[in-house]
Amino acid sequence: MALQVELPHVEQFLTLPPICAAARHWKDIDGENLARNVGSVFVKHNTYNDYGLILLHRHFDMHDKEILVDTFNAAETVSVALPWVVQGKFSSTLF
Repeated sequence: MALQVELPHVEQFLTLPPICAAARHWKDIDGENLARNVGSVFVKHNTYNDYGLILLHRHFDMHDKEILVDTFNAAETVSVALPWVVQGKFSSTLF
């Protein structure tokens, strides 16, 4: 069985705000209060292990021959997203 994955295009990635702009917007909309309110809904419905909130942002630009890869340290306690250069044709089908 194969799983078809739609890879985001660089143009989509570049529409994300830089981290500093996302952080300012978070403060402008009182994101802490928003997170508390949404979090209380997760707790009320016992779904806090199933759902979460993220602040969409980017730390760097990417080019059309790169993909974003999420990597973990050995203990799987820290996640870091890094751009990898793709050589040749990249397949978005995973097995």
